Amino acid sequence: MRDLNQIIHDNNYDIIHIHGNSRTLTTELYVCKRNKIEKRVVHAHSSSTKHPLLHKGLKKPFESLTQYNLSVSKEAGKFLFDQQCYQILPNGINVKNYKYNENKRKSLRKKYQIKDNEIVIGHVGELNKNKNQQYLINLIEILSKEDYRLILIGEGEDRDFLEMEISKKGLDKKVKLLGKLDNVYDWLNVFDLFVFPSLTEGLTLAVLEAQANGLKCYVSDTISEEVNVTQTLEIFNLSDSIDVLANKIRTNKRAKVRSHVKKCIKKFLNQTLT
Repeated sequence: MRDLNQIIHDNNYDIIHIHGNSRTLTTELYVCKRNKIEKRVVHAHSSSTKHPLLHKGLKKPFESLTQYNLSVSKEAGKFLFDQQCYQILPNGINVKNYKYNENKRKSLRKKYQIKDNEIVIGHVGELNKNKNQQYLINLIEILSKEDYRLILIGEGEDRDFLEMEISKKGLDKKVKLLGKLDNVYDWLNVFDLFVFPSLTEGLTLAVLEAQANGLKCYVSDTISEEVNVTQTLEIFNLSDSIDVLANKIRTNKRAKVRSHVKKCIKKFLNQTLT
């Protein structure tokens, strides 16, 4: 906080916009208040925290310091602001960047030796407990005797654990961990479907991007319904047997979904993808 205090002290900021997912933001708000920043914007991004007790205990000081409250979704706003007023400002993307590209699909699949008949399940997100990649590894284990592969994009604290799980289950040839990439939009073309089993989320960009690419998306019922902008998401319950989702995945038809998504983008964003 000392560095933040110095930065704010040395610059004549009129507004400070703070992004986060819990009331631990109270510390940043306090520093702003101390430096006489009278316009403080707090932006909620998730409906969970790693510090639930601290989140609960900071309710009063947090509320005394907030002024302008924004949230990416209803769930994230309710979690952070409770009874306080807030305005929803949904996450957005440039849909043209995520338009399906057949040439990118062919070139990347050839480079990484993914056969035409192989069906790639994709996921983009930080490797951690909340994103729940363990569920995806269990899923690909069920589908391992069929033509399915799993590609995980992202880095995080669970990488070593996930690599051990992959090795223990004998899935080294079925799962790729690509790490953090700058060209996620290219890899969406490689995927045939997108599975997002998070325990909690706000309005996640990863699912928006996957929809814009025309991917069939299977998302857990803990994720904000506001993310279903194309009305093509398949919702599943994490408490159900994983075989239920595996059976749904076996019926996936990407081309049909891609066509529908293109129509949705035209309708809701008034843009034509050519």
